[in-house]
Order: sequence, then structure tokens, then C-alpha cells
Amino acid sequence: MEHLGKAWNGSEGKATTGYWLISLISHNKERENIIPFYKELYSQNSPDFESENAVISNAIKTLKKGIGNKGIIMIDRGGDRKNLFKELYENNSEFLIRMNSKKRHLYIGKKIIS
Repeated sequence: MEHLGKAWNGSEGKATTGYWLISLISHNKERENIIPFYKELYSQNSPDFESENAVISNAIKTLKKGIGNKGIIMIDRGGDRKNLFKELYENNSEFLIRMNSKKRHLYIGKKIIS
């Protein structure tokens, strides 16, 4: 398999070789169902790999092309990055991002919230 890189195996609790995955799903509260929207395997060892931030940004842009500005974008731990906050904010997106409060802080102005 081409361009295998380091990936975290959560089942075994250790790093291994593999691919990274980005997955976008939607939830329709009226129908009570979850719909897969976008999935992409990628490798940081691929010659066309720019950055994980670029992969996430591209996935969000693809989502917005499909559904516009509907819904709330939710990103798990690891998505608490300044450039993603900035991009989502500048595009008037509603979003929730699970923060790693041990490593990062949320600021409003100059005041630390967490």
C-alpha cells in the first residue's frame, strides 16, 4: 500500500502504520437518522499532502458546497486550531469544537475562558 504513514490505533493504544481518516456525517433531527456525507483516507507521506489543516478545510468547503451554511459543524479533539477557528468564524459558520483544555486556552479578547 502506497505512502503508509504513522497512525494512532485507538484499539491497541499505540502508534502503527496506516492512513488517517476524515469523516463528515450529518444528523437529521426530524428523521432521527445519521447520514454519511464525506470520507477521505489520507497520508502525511503522500507527495501531494499539504497539511492536515488543508485536508480539514477542504472537507468543510465540500460540505458547504453541498448544504450551504445549514447546521452546526462539530469537530472533535485536535480541531482546536487557530486557523480552523478563524476560517469557520470568517465564513459565518456555527461550530462546536472539543478543546484540549490541558494544552490550549479559549480567549475572548484578552480574557482566558478555559
